[in-house]
Amino acid sequence: MHLRKAKLMFFWVRYPSSAVLKMYFPDIKFNKNNTAQLVKWFSNFRPNDSMFLVGLEWPTAKLRVIHSRLPLPILQNPHQWSIREFYYIQMEKYARQAVSEGVKNADDLHVSADSEIYRVLNLHYNRNNHIEVWGPQVDTELRSATTRPTLGKGIELHPSASHLTLLQLQVPSNFRYVVEQTLREFFKAIQGGKDTEQSWKKSIYKIISRLDDPVPEYFKSPNFLEQLE
Repeated sequence: MHLRKAKLMFFWVRYPSSAVLKMYFPDIKFNKNNTAQLVKWFSNFRPNDSMFLVGLEWPTAKLRVIHSRLPLPILQNPHQWSIREFYYIQMEKYARQAVSEGVKNADDLHVSADSEIYRVLNLHYNRNNHIEVWGPQVDTELRSATTRPTLGKGIELHPSASHLTLLQLQVPSNFRYVVEQTLREFFKAIQGGKDTEQSWKKSIYKIISRLDDPVPEYFKSPNFLEQLE
């Protein structure tokens, strides 16, 4: 139950401090062990990233050593990944795919709610669709369902209690931007051969860590997930 909540929080915050985690899990009596567990859920890759050989683009036919966790058998099971580790593995995977497909410019990479990478992330972090994936169709339907005429003032957005819940429980619009920026950073690093360096992802982590959003207050409720069922 707590892991499901942590996954939903990931849409807003990728690098929560232990203080933030304690604030948003009020039903947990924190001690050294369970605090470490929560922090571990949001951890990065383990330090011993695998090294393996890949071929450069034809016709160079040369080999280079890159540092990645992608081919490890354990990574075939997403339940063995930390929350943030899964995210970065997907970013690297799709960035490498873009490079192999001949994309030349990072600015040509765009992410929308209909993108495959976005659907993969939503399936992992929001498997039960507790939170709606925001998009133009959802926005239009929501506004249509929650508007009412007012005397002399045209149309006023006036959500009922149920619609307010729907309005609140949307994947934040900034998440799509975060995904797009992460994908582009991985693409630029791989395209520039930075993945031959042992700690090539660290600069990406620093950039993405600055893109966190405040987690909504309703996540602090100890009955948060029960209210969504």
